[in-house]
Amino acid sequence: MKYLWLLLLVLVIGLWSFFSPGTLAVVFLTAGLFYILKLNLKDSPDRKMIITICMVAIGLRFIFAIANYYFSCFSGLGADLAGDARAYSGTGQYIAEVVTNKPMENIDNNEPAWAVSLRNIYKGFIPSGGYRIENFAKYIGLIYSVFGYDPIAVKLINSLLSIFTGILLFFLMKDMFSFVSAKIALVMSIFWPSIFLWSVTGTKDSLIIFLLVLWVFTFSKLRKYIGLIEFSLLFGMLLVKNYM
Repeated sequence: MKYLWLLLLVLVIGLWSFFSPGTLAVVFLTAGLFYILKLNLKDSPDRKMIITICMVAIGLRFIFAIANYYFSCFSGLGADLAGDARAYSGTGQYIAEVVTNKPMENIDNNEPAWAVSLRNIYKGFIPSGGYRIENFAKYIGLIYSVFGYDPIAVKLINSLLSIFTGILLFFLMKDMFSFVSAKIALVMSIFWPSIFLWSVTGTKDSLIIFLLVLWVFTFSKLRKYIGLIEFSLLFGMLLVKNYM
């Protein structure tokens, strides 16, 4: 009876993977996230509280992400309530079809019109630019190429990236200011309404925010090994390059 809940959880995840193959990858990534968090907080008196906050945040995000998908499907909209997400999903679907050289099977039985239009326009070639034909759409195309047409997996990955962002901010604030500031930053970053809503859709916001925070976090670590002037010059050059 001790491990009955774990057995039931594995059974539920196994059954769910038939509907969303990418779910298994998300589960392993989530387990890895909490393992890393546990290791880095082993000497912290608030370790249990922080891990609990993250577990609640990821659980709520997964529930809302799945609800978003099914409510959107039942409403006849397609894979997502967010219009941009539907366009990205359609472009990603078309790119995955080109890469795998086979049509994507839509589990929602509501093929995005975007994918149909791209098939007719580009006829087997991957588009290089245009409205909603961006690197994020190619990123979704990669996910679909690996797991098949799986809009739920895209939303779950976005949810996980949002939690990763909060954890990076936690460690960043802990190094720069104090442990109290770090806890405030963690709670605000993972429960802020707009960030929460973006993280349960298939839009690019969660990925962009994660990459920006990861960039700042990496530079904060690099700061320990180079002088302030060199650090400022390097940071400035990257900013200039980013806006060119």
